[in-house]
Amino acid sequence: MRKIFCISGLGADHSVFDRVKILGYQLVPVPWLPVESNESLDTYAHRMRQQIPESKPIILGLSFGGVVAQTMGQHAPTDQLLLLSTMRKPTGLRRNLLRFKNLPFYQWLPNFLLRWLLHHNTWVFGPLSKRNRSGLQKMLNQFPPNFYKWAFHQILYWKGIENATVKTTHIHGSKDWLFPIEQAHADFVVMDAGHLMVLTHAKRVSGLLQAALPPQPSVIFDAAHKSS
Repeated sequence: MRKIFCISGLGADHSVFDRVKILGYQLVPVPWLPVESNESLDTYAHRMRQQIPESKPIILGLSFGGVVAQTMGQHAPTDQLLLLSTMRKPTGLRRNLLRFKNLPFYQWLPNFLLRWLLHHNTWVFGPLSKRNRSGLQKMLNQFPPNFYKWAFHQILYWKGIENATVKTTHIHGSKDWLFPIEQAHADFVVMDAGHLMVLTHAKRVSGLLQAALPPQPSVIFDAAHKSS
């Protein structure tokens, strides 16, 4: 069974992929690493890539994990990139968030206030059930505040990937607030889905991912066996 190495979004752990099912493939989480002092995105992506044992893997990246995945693909051999709810270009981020370049108050926030803001602004991820919102809030407690500050800074100043050569499939929700669909340059759109479509529209996302990947021999054999 072929493996897909998954990088979750900012503030999310690997459980965010629990509802994604792709026949013939095994989803393998790539854990987030602690950020080193003054670390660049390139250096961080290189350290993350060292956790993947395959020489030419398939990598799935969600949200900020998609930015990290694209950076990995630029610097190391990658068979295929699967991107969910992320941006392909610097213009992909909601424009009014770019004001934080000139006023980076997020860097100055006390840790307790940053956590409060994260917990009380989950609406940016789109409509969520009570269960999904509770799960998201638990995930938000797992990461230190300095990681959020560093990651948001990387998103703000990301320059994109020039002349990308890796085969890439980008799936995006039509109602993503953080990365508006009009700026997303997505290959496939999940209608009425917000930023966390991987939770709220998992079946549709799974189907699109399945279609973007080559069928595995075991799945082809099973299908032929059942039809005979």
